[in-house]
Amino acid sequence: MASEGSGGTAFRRLMAWLTGLVVSAVITTAVGVWVTNAIQQESGEQKNSADAPEISVDPGAGEAGQPFEVTGSAFAPGEKVELYWPGGAAEDIILGTDTADAEGNVSFSPTVPDSAEVRAEPYMLFAQYNDGANRAQRAFMVGEWDSQEDEGESAPALSLAPGNGSPGSLTTLTATGFTPGELIDVYWYSNRYDEAGGGWYGEWLQMNTETVLVDETGGFSLTLQVPAESDPGYPYAESIVAAGSDGQDYAETSYSVYGE
Repeated sequence: MASEGSGGTAFRRLMAWLTGLVVSAVITTAVGVWVTNAIQQESGEQKNSADAPEISVDPGAGEAGQPFEVTGSAFAPGEKVELYWPGGAAEDIILGTDTADAEGNVSFSPTVPDSAEVRAEPYMLFAQYNDGANRAQRAFMVGEWDSQEDEGESAPALSLAPGNGSPGSLTTLTATGFTPGELIDVYWYSNRYDEAGGGWYGEWLQMNTETVLVDETGGFSLTLQVPAESDPGYPYAESIVAAGSDGQDYAETSYSVYGE
């Protein structure tokens, strides 16, 4: 009996030691995540780092059938990159494919699909490889929009302060270069994870309850609340677009969503 008691004591000590290791690991991981988020938010670090794939669109607006150019960088050299137009309820439309060169650059010369309709919110183009594990996205407006610098005027531009935070937090959107007297709507592309489908998807959310009026200097300011739907696990920054309700000017900026 004495040997059984000694064995039971040793077993309990072993279990206590193992439990301590597990608890320590959990606490260390949680603290590490919290510290990483805190450092990123304090420093203003964006999720779209220099190593993240990016694409640019020229022009950033057009009508059905109109050609435009898309260039990308920081993709994995040698990988086949596919460019998509969002299909909504239907399947996404492949606009083109290209193999990233030795520097990770790609380029496409697509046309706006015939199915594209003029609407208030943008369409979100995306280029991806590795079955969507690595991707870049950019908004595109359908219609006669202007995001370019006119003679003697500045191009429409947006900035956010702060540029990162958790769902539900506040940030201030500041605009310059818009047409004075123009009425503006603001949209946020909120990303979340589809547990059933096993992939990321997004949705445009209108952020203003009332149409915003551009002042005489071509600017406006609006306080936004980060959508509760935005998943902090999304690896890239989210897009925010301000667009004239009469189809004049638009501009795009980005925001990084982190956990609490």
